[in-house]
Amino acid sequence: MQTKFVAISFVELTLWSVQNLNAQFPVERAKNDQWIFKRPDEMLLKPTVASLTQKVRQGLKTGLKMLGFDNYLCSGLNRQVAGIVIPVDGVLLSIPADVHLEICNISNVQ
Repeated sequence: MQTKFVAISFVELTLWSVQNLNAQFPVERAKNDQWIFKRPDEMLLKPTVASLTQKVRQGLKTGLKMLGFDNYLCSGLNRQVAGIVIPVDGVLLSIPADVHLEICNISNVQ
């Protein structure tokens, strides 16, 4: 654990998770109403960044609240440094500086 906490938006976290962790997201199987996990590039209907971000937000908010860590949730973050021009929600994380920089740069459109 790092000594410093940084605020990261759910958008940045989603993009970083998809690109660096090959994150999988729940999708419902129509034929038997069961849920399975797939990477976004494996899904028949390609998800939007907003739909994936909503799943990340929902999962983290629920998990942090259940553990009593909901004070780490942030709203109205200014993430212009990451190329996001509107206020967004996010979470406080204790991560190494190089990972923080990598996450910030992932959403920056050059």
